[in-house]
Amino acid sequence: METGITAAILKADSFKKAQKLFYDNKPRIVLLDIFLPGQKSFELLKEIKNSGDKTFVIILAIDMDKYALDQCELLGADFFFDKYNEFEKIPAVIESIFERN
Repeated sequence: METGITAAILKADSFKKAQKLFYDNKPRIVLLDIFLPGQKSFELLKEIKNSGDKTFVIILAIDMDKYALDQCELLGADFFFDKYNEFEKIPAVIESIFERN
């Protein structure tokens, strides 16, 4: 099925790289591993959601504890998935984002 979605996948393995990619590209959707090296995931999530852009943030984690989940919700994350047990749900969520906007 043709969806008409055009996408580029950009990858960062550090806070600084992810921050630069975000500001240089202004993506519509960000997949953010909550355990980004350097423990800066919450800071990046906050920057993305406060940027003024309508960027959807999908949080990926393994065994996210209640504190991390609460922080993500407080900072405005849009979706949460266990990256090992729910990864297959992500394509449908991405498609639904593009369909409604």
